[in-house]
Amino acid sequence: MKIRTNIQGSIFDIYPSGYDLAQAGKPLDFSNPNRQVGRFRSCHEFVELLLNHNPGITHQLSSSVFFHQQIKEIQQQLASGKLIAVQPNDDTQSAKHPKNRYLEAHSITKDSVSALTKKQPGTPRSNAFVPPNKATTYKPSQIESEKLEYHLTIEIAGRNLADDQFLILNKLDNEPSNAQVAENDNRDAHRSLVCFQNISQSARKLSLAIRMNTGPSPMLLPLSSNQLIPSRQGRSKPEWDNVIIPIKPVHRTSTTDNFEDPAQTNTTVLGKGWLYIFWKGKLWRELEVSENSVMRDCRVEWYRNQIRFNQHDHRAARSSEGHALQDIWVPYKINNEYQLGRNGLRMAFSETQWSWNLIEALESGVDSLIAKTTSLDAVKQYSKQQHFGSAGDAIEALEIALKTSKGKPTSLKNKPSKIAAIYLAPEPNKICLKINDHQLNALAGKRYQLIAGNNKLEGTLAEDGIINESLPYRATEGELRVWCNSLSENPSHRIPLKLEQLAEIETTEGIQARLNNINHHAGSVDGITGKKTLAAIRQFQHQHQLTVDGIAGPITQKKLKEIHGN
Repeated sequence: MKIRTNIQGSIFDIYPSGYDLAQAGKPLDFSNPNRQVGRFRSCHEFVELLLNHNPGITHQLSSSVFFHQQIKEIQQQLASGKLIAVQPNDDTQSAKHPKNRYLEAHSITKDSVSALTKKQPGTPRSNAFVPPNKATTYKPSQIESEKLEYHLTIEIAGRNLADDQFLILNKLDNEPSNAQVAENDNRDAHRSLVCFQNISQSARKLSLAIRMNTGPSPMLLPLSSNQLIPSRQGRSKPEWDNVIIPIKPVHRTSTTDNFEDPAQTNTTVLGKGWLYIFWKGKLWRELEVSENSVMRDCRVEWYRNQIRFNQHDHRAARSSEGHALQDIWVPYKINNEYQLGRNGLRMAFSETQWSWNLIEALESGVDSLIAKTTSLDAVKQYSKQQHFGSAGDAIEALEIALKTSKGKPTSLKNKPSKIAAIYLAPEPNKICLKINDHQLNALAGKRYQLIAGNNKLEGTLAEDGIINESLPYRATEGELRVWCNSLSENPSHRIPLKLEQLAEIETTEGIQARLNNINHHAGSVDGITGKKTLAAIRQFQHQHQLTVDGIAGPITQKKLKEIHGN
């Protein structure tokens, strides 16, 4: 099937090989990628313009993630004839013909927002889409202008919001796509507004746009399953039919289980890790959290499709490409319907990236999703109070939340005000140990005591020798004490522990950590299969009568999991 594109006002169709193109138009011959074809000095220039003006088609033509790799891959396909670019004989009529509308790529063309992104002389060029800095309107012809008297206003909680996230209305046959950023509301001091003015009454699709550092930009996340109907210009509303709430996830920790005691509690920004937002039971956004608690989006739907069609290993890492964000926009009210309960959002933080298998398990199991994530339904107080000043345990105003117990504000670079801080409980330390004797047999029936920070756990080892306990309070180090002689007051063994989350066993880091834990010295847990790691794998394989090849494949992983425990 062909893909219809637009480059600087000219229509070009992209066909896969095998089509009869006798009546399609004029093919562009890129068999020699360095030769000038028409107005394009090279195949590289054609592909670069193609992707810049039609970012939404990139992942239909390339399986690569990074922009330079996408250009190279598409260029190779054009040179080899796997893809063929054709300029229709009458591209103007062809583009307008109703039968061809379904062939148009659903993307934002740079031409449609050229007035918003026009560069001044001397300004460096960028492959990334640049959002508008202020509200602009489409200027139609005089005949059309009489009909363009409608508007669509989106309410955004908070003030002084950055333009890294903004909103876009989809393109129509007679209206371009429309990108707008949030501006402070002059009437109400608790909010900002995104105003699409002088548009027709035609139903439009609304999307959240997120600037990306590499590849096609922006990334679009649809916000409405049903199209929104613009209304006539009118008075301001106490609350508009569509509301977005920016949130800042933070951690609230306590040295005890009493979060009401300010002396024992502390609120901090997130450390390094991964943030997951589910909407209507499906993963909507995945963001990597780095230093200073900045967050960067992954292309969730792109990875979902790549994994579905076996183009990306479900065990492999997913890269974050988004622009650094200090807060996250989430839908609260869409088309006058509140996004709460079953239609609502849930959030979780993990110090390590979740496997895609875990994500799919959460998407298919409501109980597991609820247990693993935090509901964002507490944002509903915005409708009553227009602020988040006294929301309770789950949510609070960012200005209030990010203070130390002494009342001094935590240093933040972000300037937005009146937005919501969402309290996420840090992942509880869950310790899983398997205690064996020197012959690797389970040490059962022996008394043990585990001390880590304010945690103190005592018990008797089960038949399998496994200790699997949750630690109520955060701790990074501890000590395990074991009494082989039940009559003795002093433990026979004192084992120092370093408490941290293990990587998945399918990863090199997971293999290294588990081998180290059972006295096969694999070296640093760095994800690099060096000499020490190879030697440790071979030693483990030899000890357990496995094929000694130094490769930690499924059989070795299964045995390691059996010996080590999960």
